[in-house]
Amino acid sequence: MWDPAVLTIGFALMIVAFAAYITGCVHQWTRHAPDRRTAFCEGYDVAAQALMAVVDSGRPMPPAVAPGPAPTVAFARGRYRGS
Repeated sequence: MWDPAVLTIGFALMIVAFAAYITGCVHQWTRHAPDRRTAFCEGYDVAAQALMAVVDSGRPMPPAVAPGPAPTVAFARGRYRGS
């Protein structure tokens, strides 16, 4: 039979270990969140600058796709499902 004192000590150790784990997770989250935000903003800025460089490079834009005939009412309502 298990001694209640042993169970109490074991349960207390489990609670302490869980609290330490949660504290570590919160610490890492608060420590790395600003770094992650900065990296995201810098990456977004680099991507936007690269896109603007492509747009401003003077290359002609590809021609737009010519629109086809308008779909029939039956097709637009989804009556034909295959083919």
